[in-house]
Amino acid sequence: MRYRASIWKTLLIGAIAGIALELFVFNFRFFRQFLVTGVQEDVPFSAEEMEFLNWTQTQDGHVSGMDPIIAIFSVDRYVQSVRLTLDMSEDTVPMNIFYTTEEGEVFTGEKMIAASAADGENTVEVGVYVRDLRIDLGETEGLLLRDIDLVLIGNELDFSVARAVAVLVIVAMERLLFSLQRSPGYEDI
Repeated sequence: MRYRASIWKTLLIGAIAGIALELFVFNFRFFRQFLVTGVQEDVPFSAEEMEFLNWTQTQDGHVSGMDPIIAIFSVDRYVQSVRLTLDMSEDTVPMNIFYTTEEGEVFTGEKMIAASAADGENTVEVGVYVRDLRIDLGETEGLLLRDIDLVLIGNELDFSVARAVAVLVIVAMERLLFSLQRSPGYEDI
């Protein structure tokens, strides 16, 4: 009976340790955002809140010129990923996302993420603090962009059951190994 209680106690301690490590060590960035700036929600941007450079406004939307740029200034937040919802004339176009991390910095190729944008919803992982954001959709003229919605996604809780179970197994194996190393109990003889 005492042995069974010891097993349950070991499993409970392992489960608590696994959950605590998963939440507060592996997901530290998620909880740090609440300490630094309060609750951060996803930030949506509509086409009216973006600056279109080398685009021509028409009644159907925006038509791209050479080197079309869509810019959002003063983002000032950690961005885990960018979700773009595009309504455009092409099925897919090459897309480059540039970002800056400091005030007064210019957009460079060192801080660029290359991707492909499809008509519909697109998600691009960023994973850095972003000061300003720039999106280049294609490099050619004539792309009709009927609508664009952009959502900056902050940190998300990434709870991994596999890591929590691994910690539980490690604690259980540690308990088993230490029980095998116990002295034989000569004083009972």
